[in-house]
Amino acid sequence: PAICSEHYSIWECEIIVFPLISVVMPVYNCGSYVAAAIESVLAQTFAGFEFVIVDDGSTDGSAEIMEEHGRLDTRVRIHHQQNAGLGAALNVGCGLAQGRYIARMDADDIILPSRLEKQLDYLLGHPDAGVVGCDLHRISKTGQLGQKFSRPCQPALINWSLHFGMPIVGASILMRHDLFENVGGYSEERFIAEDYDLVIRLSKTAKLANIREVLYLYRDNPDSLCHKHIVSIRRSAA
Repeated sequence: PAICSEHYSIWECEIIVFPLISVVMPVYNCGSYVAAAIESVLAQTFAGFEFVIVDDGSTDGSAEIMEEHGRLDTRVRIHHQQNAGLGAALNVGCGLAQGRYIARMDADDIILPSRLEKQLDYLLGHPDAGVVGCDLHRISKTGQLGQKFSRPCQPALINWSLHFGMPIVGASILMRHDLFENVGGYSEERFIAEDYDLVIRLSKTAKLANIREVLYLYRDNPDSLCHKHIVSIRRSAA
């Protein structure tokens, strides 16, 4: 499949061996939703990606669902490990990533087909930006569309907003791989706010941005870690 962008010359596209983007998704006991998450990634309009899935010791059948999708699409790479926590699973996945850019994804969410294409075009067109997120819609456990959330787009406003909360959706980001490595990856000591901690460190080395378009569907799942501990997340962000 073609992986060229208007920002790359034909010569540059011909010599690309590794995927431009690595989608990294940790999974822990998400059997009810992981198939939909995987299928939304595989349906992207931008085809030049690999999909690194880290099974963080799932015991509910999630691993079998991942393996089935891996047999059907060679872009899927699955790593199984004993449960080590979200931060550790993310670092393992990003460590396995071969792409020039890393896209985050949560196992109970869905991304729209043009997410990777539009975020990659943004970073290619804005060399001073290192991270780009997007707007999102909440969806229910059954997939019904809920409230829309718009994120600030201007880098200066995003940096200012970091003092009060998370102005960029952690699971929606596309970031430059080298910047991620330079800041030391995800903290494995934080129980909840590992995304917030990473974004703060990234903001000190490159501009942050959001695309004013819904490209990510966040599942409002009462069983999710984020939903159960939203108050703790806000305290960690303070």
